[in-house]
Amino acid sequence: MPSNPYYSDEEAEEILRLAVGRMPAGGGISRENLRQSAAELGISDEALVEAEIQVMERRQEEADRREFRGFQRSKFKKSFWEYLATMAVLTAINMWHAGQPTWSLLVLFFWGIGIFFEAISTFVASSSGYQEAYEKWKRKKRRKADKTMTEAPTQNEVLDRLVLEHEKMGRIQAIKLLRDETGMELDEAKREVDLYVRRNPDLIQ
Repeated sequence: MPSNPYYSDEEAEEILRLAVGRMPAGGGISRENLRQSAAELGISDEALVEAEIQVMERRQEEADRREFRGFQRSKFKKSFWEYLATMAVLTAINMWHAGQPTWSLLVLFFWGIGIFFEAISTFVASSSGYQEAYEKWKRKKRRKADKTMTEAPTQNEVLDRLVLEHEKMGRIQAIKLLRDETGMELDEAKREVDLYVRRNPDLIQ
């Protein structure tokens, strides 16, 4: 066996994954140590930042879906109990006047159809209704975050200057440079750059 063997990208990834899996539970690894290890492996800082963003976005997506699932189920529970309470009242009125349920059955049926489809869009994650409701909820959440987010003029000024200094700057590069300039955490820098891109879509690739 050669003293200094080479591994394919897939083999190296598997070895690192297994090695990390053998670390003590809760041990983790600091970003600085991660950065040093990446540098030793010849991984550029830009590639590391891009990988961090992918992990962060996946983590955020999972958190968003958990939050949305709780929101949808709470909303459905409220709708379902309103349906039952209202139908009980309407049926009682119908019985009082007609002696038997007549028109209240029509209300029960057609309103029940709406409740059925709401249940699908609440509990069946693979349904188109669920996905549409999730995307709508996520857009609303993002608009709310944009409105409440504190816009620091100094950060906009930094991004304006970086755009002038680095022609055709990409999103990943902008996030990295903003962190280098301000010492921001990754998630903060990403939010600032994403907000800047939405407001100035032609300035960052």
